[in-house]
Amino acid sequence: LGHSADILRLATASTADETLVLSLDAKGLMRTHKLQLTPAKSDKGDRDARRATKDDILSRYLHVKPQATLTLDREFKLPSKGQQRRITDIGIARLGGPTYVLAADDEGGITAFYRNGTRKGRAIATTDEGG
Repeated sequence: LGHSADILRLATASTADETLVLSLDAKGLMRTHKLQLTPAKSDKGDRDARRATKDDILSRYLHVKPQATLTLDREFKLPSKGQQRRITDIGIARLGGPTYVLAADDEGGITAFYRNGTRKGRAIATTDEGG
C-alpha cells in the first residue's frame, strides 16, 4: 500500500461503483486507495480446451481470474496543535452521497475528513483515559 512504516489498521467500503481501501501506518499516516476488480480474459488455448472436453459443461465465468488494480487516492494525517494525538482506529462512513474518513484518537475524539483529506470536524466521543 506504499507506506514507509508498518500498517496498523485497514478499513474498506464498497458501493456499486467502487471499493475504497483506507490504511493507517505506525507514523499516523492515513492513505485512501481505489480498488478495481476486472475479469481478466482467458486465453484462446484455455477456451478451446474447455470446449473440447466431454465433461459437464461449466460456466465460462468459473475460469475467469479477476485482475485487481489498487490506485492511491489521497494521504493525510491528523492535524496537530502541540502534541500529536495517536490514532486508535479508523473507518469509512457514507451518509447519503459523500464519503467520510473517520479517525478515532487517544484523547477520545473522532475526526471526520472529506474524502479529499480536508478535515470536516472533530467530536469528543468519550472522556475515558486513553480514548
